[in-house]
Amino acid sequence: MDAQHTHARNLLKLIRDRVEAKEPPIVGYAVAATLMGLKGAAYARMIGQVCSRIDAASFVAGWPMLALHMVRKPDGGLNPASFEDPGWIPWEQEFKNEAQSHQWSVEQVDDVLSALDGLPDEGALSIWVGYLKRESQKPGFIRYNLHRKVKS
Repeated sequence: MDAQHTHARNLLKLIRDRVEAKEPPIVGYAVAATLMGLKGAAYARMIGQVCSRIDAASFVAGWPMLALHMVRKPDGGLNPASFEDPGWIPWEQEFKNEAQSHQWSVEQVDDVLSALDGLPDEGALSIWVGYLKRESQKPGFIRYNLHRKVKS
């Protein structure tokens, strides 16, 4: 198991505890790193990749982007860098709306954890590129997974 996956599991456990305690989102990647026992700002970029991996698991599980919702910028806003690839423009606002409005349960977070363990052994960026490729092969794949469990 690679470091990104291990850190994603650890952050997801922290998120699960926050959901269970009905605590607000974590504000800042440096804060998330510190809560994970890492030395704050030095790990901020890595935390971004970890959040992306959690969101990839959320997507494949059919839920909104959990990390986008639960790990915010220091000002409390959503991280705009989550959608740097122009391929995501058609769905960016839907992803953000779903992430901001969803009320998470512990069972749903556990579902994301199961999906996380089923992700391929590759970086988050590569996984998201694969999702875009699947959309090009099967139009509707992204919208279906974005709303699969939320709207059912």
